[in-house]
Amino acid sequence: MNFDEELFNRLPLYVFDVDSKGKVVWQNRRAEKSLGDTRGRKLWSLFFRERKDCPWDRIDSLPQGSSWEFVDKTGSYFCGRLLASEAGHYLFLFENITEKLVEFCPCGGLKEILIIFTERGEIIFTNEQFYRKLGYERGKLNIQDIILPQDRTLFFDRLSECIKGGGEQFKLRLQGVSRNIYGYNVSLDCNVHDDKRLLAMTCRELESGDITTAMQIATLGLVASSVAHDLNNFLVGILGYTSYLKTDIDKDTELYGMVDTIENSAKGANELIKKTIAYASSFKENFSLVNLNNIVREIIMLKRGDILSDIKIKLELAHPINNIIGSSTELKYALLHLTENALEAMRGGGTLTIKTETIRVKEKEKKIPPAGNYIVLSVEDTGKGIPEDKIDAVVSPFFSKENRFGLGLTLVSAVARYHGGYLNIQSKENEGTVVRMYFPIPEFEMESNKRAAARGNILIIDDSAGTRTVLEKILVRQGFEVFLAPDGGSGVELFRKKKDKIDLVMLDITLPDANGREILVQLKGIDQDVNVIILTGYSMDETIREMLASGAQGYIRKPFLVDEVTLTIENILGTNGKE
Repeated sequence: MNFDEELFNRLPLYVFDVDSKGKVVWQNRRAEKSLGDTRGRKLWSLFFRERKDCPWDRIDSLPQGSSWEFVDKTGSYFCGRLLASEAGHYLFLFENITEKLVEFCPCGGLKEILIIFTERGEIIFTNEQFYRKLGYERGKLNIQDIILPQDRTLFFDRLSECIKGGGEQFKLRLQGVSRNIYGYNVSLDCNVHDDKRLLAMTCRELESGDITTAMQIATLGLVASSVAHDLNNFLVGILGYTSYLKTDIDKDTELYGMVDTIENSAKGANELIKKTIAYASSFKENFSLVNLNNIVREIIMLKRGDILSDIKIKLELAHPINNIIGSSTELKYALLHLTENALEAMRGGGTLTIKTETIRVKEKEKKIPPAGNYIVLSVEDTGKGIPEDKIDAVVSPFFSKENRFGLGLTLVSAVARYHGGYLNIQSKENEGTVVRMYFPIPEFEMESNKRAAARGNILIIDDSAGTRTVLEKILVRQGFEVFLAPDGGSGVELFRKKKDKIDLVMLDITLPDANGREILVQLKGIDQDVNVIILTGYSMDETIREMLASGAQGYIRKPFLVDEVTLTIENILGTNGKE
């Protein structure tokens, strides 16, 4: 092949002339400087440990202009192209993108860790300090693999802010290959190279006192979670049976009031457990299935005494309505603040309208929020309104209203984003304001919006005898036939024998002989279409998300009430039971 060797020797790229057997015949100076004399070696072996990792197939069958992107055996990110081919010779060009990126993301010192990764989380470059400190071997890694599981939600929230152009330094715990925990001050940067978004994370190690505290908190979180699991099993019996008894007792009797008090006390104990876990594990507020209609009713009851007689209240609540995944505490705060804002705007009287509705935004509408299914919570007043030039400013933390500074709408906006949603404000002076919060509906909630009375056969796999017993009583009363299994092995075997009869499996996430994910895989192996509800004492976490993504249709958090069990089953089964 005829080409200008001197021209290619001046390029800051790797250039190779390769024969039809894939062996290097010639290389330019840049390739020789980085890789040494590669003549006679297979081209793929310069970049990969094994032939199967190479993105190109037989060289003699490659069309001219073929291109690839890959991470080589050292962890560097490359782009490659077949530039030309002639008479059994092939001219390849490779560019080391990682080297360019490091120029734009320098570390401030040798003790800092630098990690560059793609939007999909694939790590394409790390400096030597990464390997020295965390102990990982060179090779394919994903960014979430090195982050302590309890901190992953925080990381992805900050990553989203970074991609949108914002973000500040924050504390993050990384885990080494031996599962040692290290605390870092972390900053994120977003760079675009050849229309591809790449992200850089710089990690500066915390002082020893901060690291010790981080490890103590992590340990305390594990202990608290273990204790909470046992306490939740006790509360399952108390809350389950009290809600069960209330369906049999006249509301006007003294006994009903006593049972109601027991139920409320147990709910209070449950909230205390959740807050303890949230604090000790440095988690955010625990997420669970939330019905926004219940949030609205609770806030209206709370504020009813503050509402003047010249203000009319209208509730337009969709029924039935899907649950969302969220923090009831934060949602109550957001609605409380919006209600107080609306009342303040109508000091001369008016109408306060709180509305829930289900909407579907189509792709072609090109609106915010983007395409998808949402529950919309809106608060509307007929007050003085907001000047058009101030609407965008009201969510700023520095917005001043009547010489008072506050973070109210800033935090409401943050609550919406925290739940994966959006905030929209519309207002006209002297006409009023409407604030809408859009919350995405989980896919498993969309599978059925019918709340018809469901009947069928249900298998309960749970190692807690108390949980099995109370669920059996609740379900039998509602007309279901119930099968019970105390562990994963017996549950799978029972399902194998009766799969044609069982409509739904209620599966505990923590079993003595296996975890819930393993049992779910085995159940799906027997019947790919099996309906599964997860039973757990914990809030929405990575394990539950993985199980939902793997085919589970919903989850119920322990301790539970009769209505929660009924609603979840009805949403999944509808009227479709097996005969």
